[in-house]
Amino acid sequence: MSTVHKVTTEHGLEFVHKQLRKTFKMVKQQQLVWQDVTVESLSLVKSLTNLGEQLQCSRLAAQEGSSDVLQQFPDLQARLEFKLLQSAEVVMTRLKSCLETMEDVCHKHMQYGTYSLNAYHNHYREIGTVKVSTASATWPSIADMLQWVTDLSVLYRRTFAEKTWMFDTVSYDSLDEMSGLVKRWSKNDKELTTAVNSILSHVEFFMADG
Repeated sequence: MSTVHKVTTEHGLEFVHKQLRKTFKMVKQQQLVWQDVTVESLSLVKSLTNLGEQLQCSRLAAQEGSSDVLQQFPDLQARLEFKLLQSAEVVMTRLKSCLETMEDVCHKHMQYGTYSLNAYHNHYREIGTVKVSTASATWPSIADMLQWVTDLSVLYRRTFAEKTWMFDTVSYDSLDEMSGLVKRWSKNDKELTTAVNSILSHVEFFMADG
């Protein structure tokens, strides 16, 4: 390899590595944001489920006509339902804000993933396929790191899409379905956390060396 070629190759490697470090730094930062908003959103979903159970009990009592209190105060059930629905809408508004934060995290992953892929595409000729696919004792290969960035972006977007679908399908007319919402909401959170932690552990020395 000529000196000029070697310098060019090292420059390309340095550029791609620099962008990948920025990307994984973002991954680490946004993991904390996602974890916080996940905890908050799950708490809100639990509150929403509780309100749904109260609303369902109120409607059942009204249908059966078995409550002496409801018979004495005919408008009580309607007033109670109004207050419960009002509280549920407040929770839904806060939950929507959580989803907006999650969407922002997804956007950052897509954005930085694009930056990393563009850095590679701009320098892959000078780097060469061997360098791209070669890992060291402490550093993963560029190919592996680019794949991990893509995998994480897909996983975040999938998790966000699932939660968005659950949010959009909440119905006060189908309260029976709300009983399993907490379990469904947190279904894939562990998988995502495990994937992020695993990838960050693989790039720990890579990030520290930069």
